[in-house]
Order: sequence, then structure tokens, then C-alpha cells
Amino acid sequence: MDTETHDRDKPNNEKPPTLPPRDIKDKNDNQDKPDNEKPPTSPPQNIGDNDKPNQNEFKTIYVNKNKIQVKENELAGEQILKYAGLDKDKYDLFLVRGQNSERIPDDKQYEIKNGMQFHAILKSVPYG
Repeated sequence: MDTETHDRDKPNNEKPPTLPPRDIKDKNDNQDKPDNEKPPTSPPQNIGDNDKPNQNEFKTIYVNKNKIQVKENELAGEQILKYAGLDKDKYDLFLVRGQNSERIPDDKQYEIKNGMQFHAILKSVPYG
């Protein structure tokens, strides 16, 4: 049997190549910087403004599962039907509350909250 010597069989006395040091930034690197040079950690918030609804903010309501964006804080049943493109003379409007629903009169104002769900039902369809 011939014994061949391969490079892999020879002991390797060479050192593996070393990688250059990585530029790792410490979390606390910003401590030496003045406040105006530090990156912002979170957007500033006005304390006390969260309890008032923003008058310019849109709210999303649903009529027969159709998404409608409104700006008003209060709407009457007639206005909600109009936003949904439905005729108040042909439809009754109901506010969905869990398993129950409440009929909304055309002229009664309701406070609009984001995510409210309504059902519009043809007046010619018997329900009750």
C-alpha cells in the first residue's frame, strides 16, 4: 500500500486570518453629545391634549359593513344614511351594540365614536 501524504494530513501551524475590528457603537454613545445632537427617542407629546377629541381627526364608522370616514363628532340618523348613499325615506338605521341593535331616529343626534357599526334596513322589509 502506498501512503500518500496530503496537505490535509499535515499539521497546520498557520494562524487563521484575523478580521479587522468591527465598528460597534455602544448604546450610551449619545451621552457625550449635547441634547440638540442626540437622536430623538420618541415624538414629543402634549400632556393633557389626549382627553379632548381632535376636531380635525377622521373617525371610521361602518354602515352595512361599508367603511365611511366622517369628521363630525355628532351626526343624526339622516346624515349617517346620507354618508352611506342611502335614502332616509327608504331605510331605517340601527346602531349595532353587541347582539342587540337600537333604531336611530332620522333627527336625533348621536355622538360618533371610531368603529361604530350601523345597519340600514329597507323599510319595506318586516323586522322586529
